Amino acid sequence: MENTKKQLNFWRCAAIIELIALLVIGAVFASGRSAAPADAEPTADAEVVTEPLTLWSEGSAPKQKLIDYVTSVTDENSMDFIPVEDRIAVFDM
Repeated sequence: MENTKKQLNFWRCAAIIELIALLVIGAVFASGRSAAPADAEPTADAEVVTEPLTLWSEGSAPKQKLIDYVTSVTDENSMDFIPVEDRIAVFDM
């Protein structure tokens, strides 16, 4: 009976140590992957792409609609213009 209690205490202790280690590792990885600070300025050194969406079928309607949309929302003279600070980019890979 005494031996069983010692084994139980050992496994409880081991489980607690593992849990703490996982929490610490998770916190370290989470802090390293944090988003840019809220006060970060958008960079103006964006690379200009001469041929967008090169992997899409040339001349396809969806490709052209997407290009037209992006052109429209980034043109300051367009009725559909979205200011840089209000834009959200979503990527699905």
